[in-house]
Amino acid sequence: MKKSFKGSALLAPLPVVMVSCGSKEKNNENIITIGWTGIINSSPAITYVSIRPERYSHDIIEESGEFVINLTTGALAKETDFCGVKSGRDLDKFKEMGLTKEYGEEVSCPMIVESPVNLECKVIGKQTFNTHDMYMAEIVKVHVDETYIDDKGKFNLDKARLLSYIHGEYFTTSKLALGKFGYSIMKPKTKKRLNKTAHEERIAKNKEKREKNKNLELDKSAKYKDRTYKVNKPTKAAYSHSVREDRREAGNYKSSKPEGRGYRSDRKENRDYKSGKPEGRGYRSDRREARDYKFGKPEGRPYKSNEYEEKDYRPKKPVGRPFKLDGSVGKVSRISKSDNKF
Repeated sequence: MKKSFKGSALLAPLPVVMVSCGSKEKNNENIITIGWTGIINSSPAITYVSIRPERYSHDIIEESGEFVINLTTGALAKETDFCGVKSGRDLDKFKEMGLTKEYGEEVSCPMIVESPVNLECKVIGKQTFNTHDMYMAEIVKVHVDETYIDDKGKFNLDKARLLSYIHGEYFTTSKLALGKFGYSIMKPKTKKRLNKTAHEERIAKNKEKREKNKNLELDKSAKYKDRTYKVNKPTKAAYSHSVREDRREAGNYKSSKPEGRGYRSDRKENRDYKSGKPEGRGYRSDRREARDYKFGKPEGRPYKSNEYEEKDYRPKKPVGRPFKLDGSVGKVSRISKSDNKF
């Protein structure tokens, strides 16, 4: 079920464009974003733009009678919105947005280089309404970026992802086409022929792409083949390790103690622990060998083995409540006061 509203400008989607106007001589070049635009006639090609009288560009177009329609893309969405909310009375929109100027052949207005399509227009009529003035103009020159023209001269503007305006928001066109003009009544033979042609074009395109990638790989391999690599300087760790190896080979650590601390293995070899206790603490194994535990108790705390030999494990009278031994081996039971014989 549909809900009804009063009459309003609810037409969507709309082509949102940037209209450039003014001239370099008068120093009034400006850009205005417009959604009320379209085609009125095919031959000659006539278009229109509707502008509010209070806009800065309204008086410029009214005086010069010419303007340029610049189609917008998804990459120009920010610039498109900026030129629609800011006034040219306060700033230079070309400079603020970093847009490049290029002058046409039929009009004195600047064109926007970043736009994929530029339409030079000359005003041929004006219609005044309550809120807008509609300027009707003839398209006298068209400029299209060569990126969107194939070898057969066909315009592939679908690759440009043109910008559209739907109820206050910006959208880009889809990459996938749903069909061509007249595809709903196309004959099966025509459809088959077009599909075959499209298939052959895809094969040729993929082949060209593969050859291009192959050439890029060959160029890359040749580039790396001719490259000369610089020998890296050894790191600090590697340098210090080599120095230690040279010192170790040059020194005679067995005959005499080396200067400084030296290596642990060399310090151990220089000590004779069997003849006597070494200076300092020494190693644990050497301390044990230096002590003779059979002929006397060593100084300091004794080892557990000597401690167990001196202990007397005979049963002693318990402290507190007495116990008695049962007949079973190793079992102790509590006795009453009447059985106490101690």
